[in-house]
Amino acid sequence: MKTRFLFILTIFLISACLDDQVKQDNPLQLPEVLNNVKFGDIQLPNGTIAKRLPGTSNAVEFIFPRGIQYVGLDKESKQVLRIGSGCYECTSTCTKGCDVVKLGEQVGCSRCEDKATCSGKDCSSMGQMEQAGFIDLNSGIKLISKETFSSQEFLKPPSLEVLNKIPEVRDALEKFYTEYWGAEIPSSKNSKSVVVSFFGAKANLFIPTDMISNARINQTYYMIDDGNEVKCSCESGSSGCTLKEIKANVWPYPVIGQSCESGSCNSCRMTW
Repeated sequence: MKTRFLFILTIFLISACLDDQVKQDNPLQLPEVLNNVKFGDIQLPNGTIAKRLPGTSNAVEFIFPRGIQYVGLDKESKQVLRIGSGCYECTSTCTKGCDVVKLGEQVGCSRCEDKATCSGKDCSSMGQMEQAGFIDLNSGIKLISKETFSSQEFLKPPSLEVLNKIPEVRDALEKFYTEYWGAEIPSSKNSKSVVVSFFGAKANLFIPTDMISNARINQTYYMIDDGNEVKCSCESGSSGCTLKEIKANVWPYPVIGQSCESGSCNSCRMTW
């Protein structure tokens, strides 16, 4: 009986030691699905998948939700770059620690056990872009209902200069203008502003006043009241967050809406 007890106790102690070793070897937890997490100054879209690169805990690929791309201008060639994933890597001379982890709401690096320097860096083309941001190709241009407006999640988009170089955006603006305006030119006298999801970002576009008499549009969708001035304000970060005009990609290129361009602002807010 005593021998059996010692055998069971030995198994228990070995198991406990193995469990402790696993806990020590594992890096701080990085969730597989990321929500409300930043990658440097970049707010990742909710639902981004974090996938550790094979054979290492020091590099992680971030796969954006289906249809969402990070788009910007290459800093050197000034050509449009579009990617569906990013990458973050922690580097050091240490052999324990320096793993990619979630530190509060930020992706970062854990400390080395021997206190060696550990630094994180972008290992994708995200850091090579300027005027960059996210677009949701599955969203396109959609009117937002009054019921869902308060819970709507919006992306930080690239600049309008970049957006105007994306074929899907140009085609959608042309289709919107043709569908709502035909050959007529929007003005303050013949239009009303409606809040839209503009490829995942918040914007307001103009629709003809005579359509407002349509009860379905007037009662269902979020309209900006007459006389309310649309403004952009930077809540965190440096300069930027300016009001820009959205133009249709057809002659005579009429202004059909407005959006806030973030620039160097980390949190750019549109109000009215």
